[in-house]
Amino acid sequence: CIFHLANGIWTMGITWGVWINPSAQRRAGWICLALGLGLSGVSVGALMGPLRIDPSDAKAQEDEMYELRTQEGTVLPDEHKRAGGHTAETAELEQPQR
Repeated sequence: CIFHLANGIWTMGITWGVWINPSAQRRAGWICLALGLGLSGVSVGALMGPLRIDPSDAKAQEDEMYELRTQEGTVLPDEHKRAGGHTAETAELEQPQR
């Protein structure tokens, strides 16, 4: 996907006459290569980010943010939408009695 974006930008420049001589095309090629490599680095970072987070630390931070936002009033209290908020115990309590 990134290759096609960088290649498309380079081709667009040639087609629209933005870089018409060989030296301008060479410079544009290097710029598009740098853009492609930069976006590849961002992509790898986005993929690796979730793997580097400890789930217990993430849950603790989520709980801290939730408490702060509910105290501020920017988030309404809604426990069943939180991670771990909808457990087997709460599911049993929500089932109708027979």
